[in-house]
Amino acid sequence: MVTIGIAQMQPQLADLSANLSKVESFVERAHSAGVDVLVFPELGLTGYPIGPWFSEVSIGRDSPVFARLKELSKRVSLVVGLIEETKDVEFFNSAIFLKDGQVQHLHRKVYLPTYREFDEKRYFMSGWTVSAFETPWCRMAMLICGDCWHLSSTTTRTFLRLAARLADWMQTVLEKL
Repeated sequence: MVTIGIAQMQPQLADLSANLSKVESFVERAHSAGVDVLVFPELGLTGYPIGPWFSEVSIGRDSPVFARLKELSKRVSLVVGLIEETKDVEFFNSAIFLKDGQVQHLHRKVYLPTYREFDEKRYFMSGWTVSAFETPWCRMAMLICGDCWHLSSTTTRTFLRLAARLADWMQTVLEKL
């Protein structure tokens, strides 16, 4: 059985330090409560919508913030939303699953909005696919916001492969409430 915690936080726009402090606080509370996986919001480390400040708060795998997230994941597994900067200086709206100090999975948002203040295609590259991954508890997949609204054949196939475990996981969550 897996215990999943949801970190309902209001990130400070473009303030990595303040948001990382919030993450640390949530991790301590989740650890004390026996949570296995703690899930943060889309772009929880940067705030949303981030607009033209995206490059100032992007995180590469060699950044101190990334190192701190890996360290925190030794206490509680984490799903964290951030702006990922690749070595090729590409920027993605990403979610990472960290466990035991290691990145277990990375999802890059596939369907970026382009309306009103949500002009993500202006700042971010699109991800290419949705894939499932193994965890100690069950097989999982991650989606970010608009990915849920555009259930492409790739996404649908992924979730169909997960269906039995997803149903079991949902029942486990409902029993916990």
